[in-house]
Amino acid sequence: MDNKEQALSGRLLALFTRIRGKIARINACFYHLTARDLYCVVIIIVLASVLRLPHIAFPAVTQFDELIYADNALYLVQGIPFVDTHPPLVRMMFAEVTRFHSPFTTTRIPLGDNIPFGDFPFTAVRTFVALFGIFLPIVIYMLGRAMKLTPRMALLPALLVALDSALTAYSRAILPDTILLCFNFLLLASAFMLVNANTTRRKICLIIATGILAGLALSIKWTALGVLACVWLLFILKKQLRALFVVTGIAFLTYVLVFAMYLLCYFPNGGAAKNVGIELAPNYVGNIQFPPFTSLTQAIAFLPSYHKVMWQTNNDPYVLATLQKAQGPLYWPISHPEIYFWMQPESERSSVNVPRVDVVGNFVIWVACFLAWFFNLCWIVRRWIQKRALPIDTAEVIIMCGYVMNYLPFLLIHRQMFLYHYFTALIFLFLLTPYALPRIRLAVERITHDRVFSYVLMMFICMLALLNFAYNIPLIYGTHSLAYYFTQSR
Repeated sequence: MDNKEQALSGRLLALFTRIRGKIARINACFYHLTARDLYCVVIIIVLASVLRLPHIAFPAVTQFDELIYADNALYLVQGIPFVDTHPPLVRMMFAEVTRFHSPFTTTRIPLGDNIPFGDFPFTAVRTFVALFGIFLPIVIYMLGRAMKLTPRMALLPALLVALDSALTAYSRAILPDTILLCFNFLLLASAFMLVNANTTRRKICLIIATGILAGLALSIKWTALGVLACVWLLFILKKQLRALFVVTGIAFLTYVLVFAMYLLCYFPNGGAAKNVGIELAPNYVGNIQFPPFTSLTQAIAFLPSYHKVMWQTNNDPYVLATLQKAQGPLYWPISHPEIYFWMQPESERSSVNVPRVDVVGNFVIWVACFLAWFFNLCWIVRRWIQKRALPIDTAEVIIMCGYVMNYLPFLLIHRQMFLYHYFTALIFLFLLTPYALPRIRLAVERITHDRVFSYVLMMFICMLALLNFAYNIPLIYGTHSLAYYFTQSR
């Protein structure tokens, strides 16, 4: 072998060693990923894709709040100023997906139900959301592994997320909540990896990542504060107060920069703001004037005025009066009431079975997980009384508290809230199942003195959940949608 061949083989060996070292560091960060982790991720991707991607263009009209976010994307593409009740990150994403599929002639979508999109690229935007819907159960699996669950136990909550009918329906619509869930639980996974990091370099990288993820989540909806509070609690329990303050500072800076770039990129010339995308609050929202934005400093200086109007809009009596009425948070743990996304117009109905798309969760799983939280709380209290020590680890403390932090505040909000506000709390219940289910099975065995019966009972509940899943499938896609899909597949 001559010198050139030796030099080439040496460089290849060095490159291979570096790549292997990078993989080893990533592997250590995720607690020694194995071939079983790969199998679990493949299962999650296949199941989530099969449920979220087929026939996503149906119905070809607006569902629920799709009109608002489609209109917002059109306004941003045209550079028309407006004020909405939520931060802008998801609207910016939708606008860029829309811009990528230009040209089109539609400039706005009229207010109403079952409104056609025209040539607005609604299928592309729905697919964009669906990709986040596929990614969400993978994030939950990553979080489970970061909490040091085994692959099999981490797979359980990921499958519950992938198969839930309400989360699936929301993953197929032009709405921000699925994207928010991804950022929320990526934030929590990053925080768990941070507190378990064993090198300074890794800790610094994870502090930056956690702060940025927190800022991005808050830039979608302020309800991300519930998950950020869980991250703060984790840092306090792990006595990492310095990380808490640095992450909070980075989150605030990220939030400000997202808003400033939103104003600079989309409204550089300023102008009079439209009324919340649709004609809702004409008394004061339309009076705000966007000044020209020529620098980052000017955009940041305008943020207090912008947030003042956002807050006023969230609490405006006229806006509150126009919201669809629904039963409040006390009904959410039983997946009630469902959200009617879309119903076939009366002029097109040809049968008693009216095609419609609903957001309704798996009743069996939602109720079982809710009851499991109370069982787990009683088990913890009993063990604490017996041993005078907390019988659970930090991860389980965060999950138990995370459900409370992301559910109870909605009981105190006076404005109308909807079932989708429960999704973050629900996923905390799903994350609790690997901890609670073995204890529930053991309790049943001790009460009945029959090990076989305890497993049969668990299998019976699983069968009920599968039946409920099958019952909800037509409500995800619309009954006409399924018939059309299978007809065209022949």
